[in-house]
Amino acid sequence: MRQFYSGNSGIHGKGLIAGENIPKGKIISRIKGPIKFKVNKTRGDALAHPDWVGVKKDIWIDPLRPHKFLNHSCSPSAGMRGLTIISIRDIREGEEITVDYSTIEGDRRWEMKCACGAKKCRKLVRSVEFLTPEQFKAIPYIPAYFKKLYLNGQNGRGVYNKN
Repeated sequence: MRQFYSGNSGIHGKGLIAGENIPKGKIISRIKGPIKFKVNKTRGDALAHPDWVGVKKDIWIDPLRPHKFLNHSCSPSAGMRGLTIISIRDIREGEEITVDYSTIEGDRRWEMKCACGAKKCRKLVRSVEFLTPEQFKAIPYIPAYFKKLYLNGQNGRGVYNKN
């Protein structure tokens, strides 16, 4: 049995689907793909590559299949440590594996309309700095760069309070 596969998503087109029950805290996979170096200068630049995963400032990975189909949820089933996807709760076979895109995006100009359907859907997803403290604390696995970016925003700038 495969741990996950690409399949039809209730959120957006295709998604990563659990091929077996995945317990909380289990490493699911590591995202692979070519590294991209890109400096976003405009809002259009920030929105130009919707499936890229942030690594650090101006460094991205263009995920290979099936990771290209990893969708966002405001109530994700997984988080990320670096480029490693880890379940943050038990995931049932056939359920979509999702992450919160805010935890892998650091450009303040980036945003997307959300259609995840979660009870606490934010309707508009923005970079990590715009997460509330409650939203941030709810996700135990956030890549170190984005965790630091968030915490720096909380120390004096209070970015998450700005519209």
